[in-house]
Amino acid sequence: MTSSRRRAWIWVGAVSLALWSSIGVAQPTAGDLETARALYKQGKELRDAGKTREARDKFKAAHAVGQTPITGLELARTHAALGEIVEAREVCLGIARIPVASDETDRSAAARTEAAQLAESLKPRIPALLIRIPTVLGPPPSVAIDGRAIPAAAVGEPRKVNPGAHEIVVTFPDGTQSRQQVEVKEAETKEVVIPLPPPGAPVVAPPATGPVPYQPYPPPTYRERPSRGLPSWAWAGFALAGTGALAGSITGLMAISKSKDLETACPDRKCTPESYNDLDTGRRLGNISNVAWSIAAVGLVIGGAGWLSTQKASSPGQARVTPWVGLGSAGMEGAF
Repeated sequence: MTSSRRRAWIWVGAVSLALWSSIGVAQPTAGDLETARALYKQGKELRDAGKTREARDKFKAAHAVGQTPITGLELARTHAALGEIVEAREVCLGIARIPVASDETDRSAAARTEAAQLAESLKPRIPALLIRIPTVLGPPPSVAIDGRAIPAAAVGEPRKVNPGAHEIVVTFPDGTQSRQQVEVKEAETKEVVIPLPPPGAPVVAPPATGPVPYQPYPPPTYRERPSRGLPSWAWAGFALAGTGALAGSITGLMAISKSKDLETACPDRKCTPESYNDLDTGRRLGNISNVAWSIAAVGLVIGGAGWLSTQKASSPGQARVTPWVGLGSAGMEGAF
């Protein structure tokens, strides 16, 4: 590969990386933010009325849509008010991972600071359960706390939980189970010793592994099919196509201009050594232009495939679109 082609591919890679990094973090749209504001207001009204659980659900929806430090802070506060300290701290830590917007307000910046302080104050309040299981022959027993399975490697280590009542279920290799109800307070680490099931304890039947019977149901009608927006990878394709076309046009025009200069400096296509530099520059610009237009074609194929996939989702007929890329060419094929 010549140095000019290597530089061209480096340039294309840099443009592609910049495009993908710019769409890697999905920014909330105007509709998302307006929805988040409405849910946020409803959450505050419910919390003021003493309906804390309903308020938590509203704040959770607002934060899922808006992803702002303000919605996150109120969600964390409401989790903490309900005794859900583990969830509250996790939300606070997640606020620090939200990218700082260029137009972020002082209120959002203050919410970030308060969330970090709240996370530190919650950390020592989180209790833990230390489960001790007797040694048995065969594979290790499985452990679940409040219906959630604990990885075998983590059994015997302090398990962070919220304060309050918890159910521990241990299933032994022979199918017998041992259940315990425990209560743990804030900042407490409670050791729980699991006894072996008594003789004659009922065996828990494993879940059925046979095939699930087929239950046909009518396919959704055309009106029931939800409309879908253009996927992010399709937008990336159109952005790549636009960038490639712009770069190809600029470098192509520069190459044409350099070629016209050489027509004057090289009569009868015979160039003097002084013109060799311009000749190399013109060829390099031409190569870059060709590569950029190829990138634009690939981006157009990707974007077009994304657009056609949305048409397929909103059309009652069946459609198939397959993009293809070859050496110096690209396109799509499909059935409609």
